Amino acid sequence: MTDIHPNTLPDNRIARTIRGHKSGESVGVYSVCSAHPTVVAAALTQATADHSYVLIEATSNQVDQFGGYTGLRPAEFRDLVLGIADEYGFPRDRVVLGGDHLGPNRWQHENACTAMEKADVLIAAYVEAGYSKIHIDCSMSCADDPTVLSDEVVAARTARLMRVAEDAAHRAGRDGPVYVIGTEVPVPGGAHETLSRLTPTPAERALRTIAAHRSAFAEAALEHVWPRVVALVVQPGVEFDHLNVIDYQRDATTELRHVLDGEDHLVFEAHSTDYQRPAQLRELVEDHWAILKVGPAHLRDARGALRAGARRRRARRAAGPVKPRRCRRTQDARRASALAGLLRR
Repeated sequence: MTDIHPNTLPDNRIARTIRGHKSGESVGVYSVCSAHPTVVAAALTQATADHSYVLIEATSNQVDQFGGYTGLRPAEFRDLVLGIADEYGFPRDRVVLGGDHLGPNRWQHENACTAMEKADVLIAAYVEAGYSKIHIDCSMSCADDPTVLSDEVVAARTARLMRVAEDAAHRAGRDGPVYVIGTEVPVPGGAHETLSRLTPTPAERALRTIAAHRSAFAEAALEHVWPRVVALVVQPGVEFDHLNVIDYQRDATTELRHVLDGEDHLVFEAHSTDYQRPAQLRELVEDHWAILKVGPAHLRDARGALRAGARRRRARRAAGPVKPRRCRRTQDARRASALAGLLRR
């Protein structure tokens, strides 16, 4: 395994993007949070066109040690993504896999002790399966917790799961992953309530979060891992619900976006950036949200493309004899190509 100097980032694709951003380049990466094979294929097609790597993340709702709602465990989702990459001729070494909202999220209805024990197993399963970007999310309350957790509690639970991840990487003979942390984390999949406006995270709140995590990592003897913490999740004032999209307003983040000026290896990660206009996405990256999470919009577009294809097929059948069907791979490639165009908007 790589011996990581305390003041340096590891040499991997995510770290290179972060290093470029911190050196003054206006660069970032989008993270595709979807387990749908057609969306995965579209993301690979887009990355092929861009001559870039692709970052694909499974959420704790989709994939866990019990199967999640997809029925897939971390190693099985890895194999699914890499199998699609092989089918489309996309190099495996340009596929970066991540885990999103990993923590007690799936077990909030249980007491904290039980939920965290299950989160331990979840984190280990992802790391042992080779996921190299791990978002540890302990921001949610469990059944016996107060409604709002303190930064100190969230940071202590994060440190616990980070220790599990480091041990799992060591057992598997892998380099340690890069990490994303935070205490003000949007719910997976977008807001459940109707929204009208959103307030960005105050700068002082973000600074307290960083300080709490530094302290928790020191107590857990994890100071050497801090350089691999590459992103902090804060709220830039971006969200969507079932009816509305809250657009990014950069004037509202003037103080917040300077919080990381003194951090050599930290950028912001923005969740729920689906449906943002290209100008807002560009501004987010320029303002140091160098990792942009998207997912539900891709699935919406996939469903729309598949439904449109079904309507065309029904129309052709109604118009006369049906020509021989194309092989499934050709059909999937055409769908992926159409979706890649949607991703470029």
